[in-house]
Amino acid sequence: MKRRPWAAVIVLALFLPAACTAGWQTFNPAPPRSIPPEQLVSFDANGTTYQLHAVKLTRDSISGIPWTEHTSCDTCRIAFAAGEISHVRTGDPGRTAWNIVLPVVGFFTAAIVILCFNGCPGGD
Repeated sequence: MKRRPWAAVIVLALFLPAACTAGWQTFNPAPPRSIPPEQLVSFDANGTTYQLHAVKLTRDSISGIPWTEHTSCDTCRIAFAAGEISHVRTGDPGRTAWNIVLPVVGFFTAAIVILCFNGCPGGD
């Protein structure tokens, strides 16, 4: 059997860039709207892109906690007027992280099985 270790590397290289996104989708921030606290909301305001979670929407503003802070940090909350924001989208980086973890775990599990099937090192 001829081994092709580069084939696995090529497959992972093609797959991982798509798996590294947060699954961004456009979003209409008009209330009433229920957003789970772990849901990430990204938008542009005043020439800067913000990514917030624990987002609260009102008719005239959007507020949230920067995604690098814990959702319980209410003193970290920032707010913007609805007229200041554009390009609003939502994503869930935690969910798509599994798109990276599962293939890597699967790859190493398959590699171990293949190596042991062909004769485990140190075995008699």
